[in-house]
Amino acid sequence: MTAAVSNGAGRLLFALMLLGCEADIPEGRFLCEVGRDAQCPAGFVCCPDAPLDGFDGRCRATCEDGGVGMDAGAGDAGVVDGGPRDAGPGDGGAEDGGPEDAGPADAGAPDLRPLALAAGAAHSCLVRADGAVFCWGDDRSGQLGRGTPMGRSTVPVQVAGVAPGAVEVAASAAATCVRHASGVQCWGSNTVPWAAVDGPLGDSRFSESAEPIDARISAPASRIAMGAYHACAVIAAGGAVECWGDNRNGQLGTGDTRSHGDPAEVVGLTGVTDLCAGDEHTCAIADGRVYCWGRDGDGQVGDGAASGAERPLPTEVPGLTDASAVACGAYHTCAVADAGGGRSLHCWGNNRGGQVGRPPDMTPIEAPVASLDARAGQVEAIALGGRFSFPKEGFTCARGASLPLHCFGDNNLGQLGIGGTSPPEGETWQRTLELADSLVAVAAGGAHACAIEAGDGGRVLCWGVGSDGQLGNANTARQETPVEVFGFGAE
Repeated sequence: MTAAVSNGAGRLLFALMLLGCEADIPEGRFLCEVGRDAQCPAGFVCCPDAPLDGFDGRCRATCEDGGVGMDAGAGDAGVVDGGPRDAGPGDGGAEDGGPEDAGPADAGAPDLRPLALAAGAAHSCLVRADGAVFCWGDDRSGQLGRGTPMGRSTVPVQVAGVAPGAVEVAASAAATCVRHASGVQCWGSNTVPWAAVDGPLGDSRFSESAEPIDARISAPASRIAMGAYHACAVIAAGGAVECWGDNRNGQLGTGDTRSHGDPAEVVGLTGVTDLCAGDEHTCAIADGRVYCWGRDGDGQVGDGAASGAERPLPTEVPGLTDASAVACGAYHTCAVADAGGGRSLHCWGNNRGGQVGRPPDMTPIEAPVASLDARAGQVEAIALGGRFSFPKEGFTCARGASLPLHCFGDNNLGQLGIGGTSPPEGETWQRTLELADSLVAVAAGGAHACAIEAGDGGRVLCWGVGSDGQLGNANTARQETPVEVFGFGAE
C-alpha cells in the first residue's frame, strides 16, 4: 500500500495557522478568497494579500486601503454590499450580497446554501449547493481533506480536489466520503486500529489519503453511508449495495467475514432506497422492508436474538413494512415504518441511555419497539449518534414537517442540545433549543450533532462535545446549546 498525501509548503502553513485556533483570532491567521468574506470568522473580512495555496487574501478586521473588506474604499463606494462585511452565504443579494450581486451580470451566481451534513466520531462536514465541501474537527488522519493532516481545525476548511457535483457526505471514525454525479470519493485513514485489515476509503492501494481518492465502486451511486471503519454505497442503476472496509463482524454483507479494501456487492439486495451504517453493522430499506447485517451483540440487527454472533448476510427486521427511513447509531438502529398500527418511529439495539425509547437498561432491545411518544407519528427524518468505544453511549434525534427537532438518550455531554446535561440520560423526548422549526438536514456523531436550518440564511449549528473542534465555532469547549458554525451563521 502507498499513501496519497500532498506535500505543498503552503498547505502546511495553512494547517499550522488553523491548528487549535480558539475564539481570540489574530489578524491574518486565516487564508481566504477576496470577495468571499463568508470564509472569515465574524467581524473579519477578506483583504488582498500575496497568493498562497490557491487563496489570494487573509482575514483581517480592516483592510490596508482604509476600507472595511472591499466594501468601502475610494473606488468601491459600497459596491460589494454597502456594509461592514459581506456577511456570508445569503445576505440579501442574488446570492450573497457580494461583489457582483447588484446588477444583471450576477444572474447566474452560484448557490452557496449548505444542503447536506455529516458527523463522524470527532469531525463534521457539509456540502454546499454548488458542490463545495467543507469539514472541521479532528484531522489526525487527514479526514478533513486538506492534503496534509492538520491535527485539527476548529473552523470549516474547504476540501481540496472534490469532483464536481458533490451532493452527499458521510463521516466515520477517521475518514470521510462524498457522493458526486459520477461516483464516490473518500479520504482519511484506510486502516483499522489493532487489526491488519483495510478501512473505508474504497481503494486497497492506499493506507491513508489526506485528499480525495476515488472509491472503486462499479457505477454511480444514489446513497452512501459510513460506519466506524467500513462504508457502503447504493448503486443508482438497480439499487444494489456495494460495501468495503472492515468486515470482521460481517458488516459488509458478503456472506463471510473477510475484509475487502475494494467494494464488494452485498448478497441478495436490490431496489435499495435508504442505507445506514453503525459501528460494525449496516442496514438498508428495500421494497419498504428493513434489512440489517453485521455485529449483533447489542441487538442492533433487530432480528430478535442478540446472541453476539455476526450476521454476515442481510437479515430482515421482522414486523416492519412501508419503511421510509432508517438510521444507525454506533450500537442501535431506528426506522420510520408501519408495524400494523400506522407509521411511527421504531428502534432497537443498545439502550443503556434510553436511546431506543425505553427506560435506560443494560439489557439490549433485540427487536423493534414502537416509540411511546405521541409525536412519533409525525417523524419523517431521523439521525442517530453514539460513540464507537465503551461505554456505548447513544442518542436519537427525530423531526418532521410539523415536528421540530427532538432528541432522547444519553445527554451527559450535551448531545441533546437542551441547554444542560440534566437529565443525563433518558427515553423522554427533549426539544433541542435555539433551532428553527424547519430544518434541511441533521447529522449525529460520536457525542455531537449538527443541523442546517431552512430558509434564505441556511444557518449551520452544532452542539455537544467540541474537544477536537467538531462544532466548528473556533473553540474546543463543550456546548450544551446549538452554536453557529463559523462562516455559516446568521447574516
